[in-house]
Amino acid sequence: MPVNRGNRSLPRQKIIEKPAYENLYQALQICLEQRQSPYDNYIWGCLYQYLDSIGDRDRQRRLTEAVYDTLSAHKPEQRPPGWERDIILLSGDLANCYLENQEYDKAREICQQTLTLIPQLQNIESSQKQFYLASPYHQLGYVAHQLREFQQAQSYYQQALEIKSEYGDRYSQAITLHQLGMVAQELREFQQAQSYYQQALKLYIQYGDRSSQALTYEQMGLLAQELGDLQSAKTNLLQVLAIFAEFEDRHILEIIVRILASVYQQTQDEDLIAEAAGILNVTSTELKELFGSNE
Repeated sequence: MPVNRGNRSLPRQKIIEKPAYENLYQALQICLEQRQSPYDNYIWGCLYQYLDSIGDRDRQRRLTEAVYDTLSAHKPEQRPPGWERDIILLSGDLANCYLENQEYDKAREICQQTLTLIPQLQNIESSQKQFYLASPYHQLGYVAHQLREFQQAQSYYQQALEIKSEYGDRYSQAITLHQLGMVAQELREFQQAQSYYQQALKLYIQYGDRSSQALTYEQMGLLAQELGDLQSAKTNLLQVLAIFAEFEDRHILEIIVRILASVYQQTQDEDLIAEAAGILNVTSTELKELFGSNE
């Protein structure tokens, strides 16, 4: 699910190539015709992630809608084993598609439908139903967040976090904690925002998720800069720079360089120049010229 994420994430590597995609697409059609689970043998997951990796959001959304509509059309007596799980997972994928395309009304509608559907399912244990509620609550939080309905976003995220905490889904907790930090920052609840970011960062470090660590370091750096704590801003933003340099993501590096340039303009901290230049493998003079071009 989209988690912010500032709202950026590191580019994903393509997990399959186009010829394999065509074969998987045919396998998906067979699954749907024979009323088998599209999640069997990772067919749906590979297709969905491939379209995500190449940035084909429109085809991803259209395909997800088609699969969702096919599963939704099954009458109760026609539903194959695992249908309940599949329809919940497809609902989440479809909501993500709408979120990525900024179709917030559609995302909200599908999430609310999912919240209504889950308690009605017959072949899922009560505890599993409760666990499944976390995702649509988080996604509704994201919708409200993007629409600047911050109090509503906070409420939805808190409901998601409570469920994730109850069921020990620690990595997923980090995603919601990061979002809660962003909302708290918007509400100018700075101490609370810092606490949420620190909790999220601790979990991301525990799970070795470098890209998410970078995005949380970035938010912590921006928060510190807003509060005038320029030393903390420098420390956090240099962490971001180092991680994105590992991934050689030129676009995001340019964004971080612009933020660091603004910190340097406020501090004239030559250590910042030296450390950032070392990370980027350029001279201090070259970096100062780059900073100057971002003024």
